[in-house]
Amino acid sequence: MNLAVFGDSWSCHSYKKGENFKEEPGILNFQDMFANIGIQAKNYSVYASSNQGILNRLKQTNLENFDVAVIFQTDPLRNIIDRNKVKATGYQIKSSNLVNIAEDILLQFYQELSQIKIPILLVGGLSCIAHQLVPKNIRTIEQSWTELVDPEFKDCYFEWVEFTELVCDYLKCNTDLTEIQQQILTKNNIWQKSDYFGWCHPSDKGYEIMFHELVKKLI
Repeated sequence: MNLAVFGDSWSCHSYKKGENFKEEPGILNFQDMFANIGIQAKNYSVYASSNQGILNRLKQTNLENFDVAVIFQTDPLRNIIDRNKVKATGYQIKSSNLVNIAEDILLQFYQELSQIKIPILLVGGLSCIAHQLVPKNIRTIEQSWTELVDPEFKDCYFEWVEFTELVCDYLKCNTDLTEIQQQILTKNNIWQKSDYFGWCHPSDKGYEIMFHELVKKLI
């Protein structure tokens, strides 16, 4: 089996907690982990990528030699404001409710993924999947990465309170962010206190738990 992995920094490699809330690289990555069980994997993940960036990279990649593409979903709001440049992308929206905006973005993302000519395994990385919107020809892992670590937690689409508020202000949303802010803060707290994460990315232990789920779905 040959795999292609796409995503943001969460799927590039593992991390570990460093001093002053800085992260350092861990020792694990998916291509080496799959190689240890006889599966070839190439990693096309890009730091701070949006879902649109993931889709663009997927479409630019020659997939003829791959059997499956594993896609790690990121925060849909990155389609609206670039996380690297903190600059609006010009993405057109159809709603003034933040959750509806996120789900509109994800629906378009999923529909375009469903047109890819090889099987897709979609995974919730720092953002949970909107399972009710996923086309039937796309396989998923039911729990997001954070939910795998803490099954009692119900994940959300968004990564950081400040970034979510920035996008909401830019779009002039009419959404009460109180519940969303609490969800995000709870998620961030899990990352910062768990051995399965660095400060905001999966650790070696986090990679091991996700790898186990990937293998169950793929083999």
